[in-house]
Amino acid sequence: MVTTGWYNRSGERIWTPWFIKFAYVKGYFNLYTHFSSENSLSASYRDKGVNTKKDAGPDSVLIGSSGIQGLNLWDMRPLNQLKRYDFCFHEVKQGMLVQNAHDIISIVPSFQENGTIVLVNALDFPEDAIRNWLCQFSKFGIRNYMILLDDHGLGKDLSQRGHPVMQLNSRSIEKNIHEISSDNISHITKDLTTAQAVMMVLQAHYNVWLTDISTIWLTNPFPRLHIGNHDMLGFAEATGEVFTGFLYIKGSQRVMTFWRNVCKGILHKGYSSTASFMNSDHKRSHLGAFIGHLMATDTINFKFLSPALRVDHPSAYKNLTGGPNSRIAFLTGVHVDESFPSMLKGFGLWNLDGEHACIGVFC
Repeated sequence: MVTTGWYNRSGERIWTPWFIKFAYVKGYFNLYTHFSSENSLSASYRDKGVNTKKDAGPDSVLIGSSGIQGLNLWDMRPLNQLKRYDFCFHEVKQGMLVQNAHDIISIVPSFQENGTIVLVNALDFPEDAIRNWLCQFSKFGIRNYMILLDDHGLGKDLSQRGHPVMQLNSRSIEKNIHEISSDNISHITKDLTTAQAVMMVLQAHYNVWLTDISTIWLTNPFPRLHIGNHDMLGFAEATGEVFTGFLYIKGSQRVMTFWRNVCKGILHKGYSSTASFMNSDHKRSHLGAFIGHLMATDTINFKFLSPALRVDHPSAYKNLTGGPNSRIAFLTGVHVDESFPSMLKGFGLWNLDGEHACIGVFC
């Protein structure tokens, strides 16, 4: 449903939709009561007016000061014991904050699909881009995901809204990186944090689909993907790198050994051993280059995905004849900068309103 259309038409004649909108933006929940015999703590008398063509009388029986026989209205369970639901009546598990493999194991049973986790790399991305990505992602009904964040304020807000959030100690990770020049330290810290987050999921014995905020999902790709016996799946770059915006990593012992070498290599060698292999642009992640370099000397069974599944630049997406088709799953090669919102608006892929809330709820 489009959450703005149903109350914008009425303007300010009805106050309740605007209050619901306010609660949605703030991430608040309504306390819903369900007493027997249509008893209620409040009642609408449905007088003739904007909502009712004629007087219809109360819609429930108002509970008086004497209450209901056999029921103590003041005896209520603590709020943290009450179940919460979203607009689609999915149960909202609040406070799902992951900091280690044990945390993953404890919250994964609440996911719709066990066995595989979509790990969304949101490190160093602006808040509006992250929220827009989540609104777009919600269209596909995929609930087995985690968001890797370094913004603790945003992480707390998203976890209260029911989004599983992973936060690692980036400062501790940064201190452990050896022999890295200061101009590269932030980029390498981001890559190592991402690599260690993947390792944490693998250690919890789950497979990983790694993606990031700059990879715009246009449709659900999973029905068209066949993993088979492959250790990893992903897109190949012309430079020989592995694209980390959509990458499958199998939760097997062999892949864990390979991925452990990825983490160790970044931690102890940085990118010095692969310097000639990588692009000189230090403003972007080189995790994919490092993975591609290690694959050349390893027996990892890697399957390259069809390039037809993605459009690799906004200009190419704009020039698609007849517009995007259902075979294209991703828009990649997007720079998340000041022009990012206006570009996505032009493509119809900007999903936030002026209050940074999703313009639609998809159930």
